Amino acid sequence: METLLQDIRYALRILRRSPGFAIVAVLALALGIGATTAIFSVVDAVILKPLPYEDPGRLVQLWMRFTGIGIPNDQNWVSAPEFMDLQKNISFSQIAAIDDESYNINMGGMPEPSKPPRCR
Repeated sequence: METLLQDIRYALRILRRSPGFAIVAVLALALGIGATTAIFSVVDAVILKPLPYEDPGRLVQLWMRFTGIGIPNDQNWVSAPEFMDLQKNISFSQIAAIDDESYNINMGGMPEPSKPPRCR
């Protein structure tokens, strides 16, 4: 334990003699610790934590495919009437739609921009 204290005192003396190096070392440590923390937070939220659903292995994503009408993409969004048909005719335990567009809501005055709920 005494050797550790001597090493710490020696390191502090050296850093006190060259404050520029000390500042660069502290900034490098802070940047490294901050980057590591940020990356771990993302990995923890995206990969390590389970999805907040009862059985995430059974989740599926539906797309519509329109052939013969000139739409080039095989993954087209589902319209509201198609979603209603899917709710009635497909045997899923639950079905939801998401939308990331914003809308203007008019409640008798000036329209107000609003974001819709993510799931409906």
